[in-house]
Amino acid sequence: MDLGLQNQVAIIFGGTSGVGLATAHALQAEGAKVAIGGRSPERLSAALASFPQGAPVLGKTVDVTAEREVAGFVDAALARWGRVDVVVNAAGQSLMRPFFAVDDADWHAQWALKVMAVVYAVRAVVPAMQAQGGGVIINLNST
Repeated sequence: MDLGLQNQVAIIFGGTSGVGLATAHALQAEGAKVAIGGRSPERLSAALASFPQGAPVLGKTVDVTAEREVAGFVDAALARWGRVDVVVNAAGQSLMRPFFAVDDADWHAQWALKVMAVVYAVRAVVPAMQAQGGGVIINLNST
């Protein structure tokens, strides 16, 4: 299937496992250059090894709740490929506990991960997308 992604650049936050990694593989298979980021260096290594040798893939450890790290990841993709066409915010986790078992620290951590991380990504990529005439931002979340 040709989705018109040949040589497009896609950044996937949370791209080292689960839906994020599956999305990265699908985009790469369609011809996109992909940058995958996640917190775990071990998962990043395994994820990078799962792509075909020589595939245009950039990997970086990144904590999406840290704005400076998000911006650094975007800057790395821009430095390598000069543009960003697609951003997928797929980083996340679910707290599998009853409502009253979730304390304020957990709520704040979830807010940082599921809301502020998206804000940081948008802040980091929109200037480049505006300069190049557009782009797509996809936000995924689960409960």
